[in-house]
Amino acid sequence: LPPQDLRALAPGKWAYALWLNTKGRVIGDSAVLRLSTAEWALWSAHTPAETLRARLDAFIIADDVTVEAPTLAQVTLPR
Repeated sequence: LPPQDLRALAPGKWAYALWLNTKGRVIGDSAVLRLSTAEWALWSAHTPAETLRARLDAFIIADDVTVEAPTLAQVTLPR
């Protein structure tokens, strides 16, 4: 997962994140957007969605977490 602690990210803000494997090797990058206190979004120009989904699914331990891939989304990153 991204190495920084994203819990402090305020709704409406985003952070650049590198995705690492267990050996610390970079397997992808993304923008992590906090949409609200309970919703997040990921966007990546170079990392396939399935790579990010697999990493997220590997760490989900709560029943109230759902990973969804939207069929069509348009996101504008705040500056």
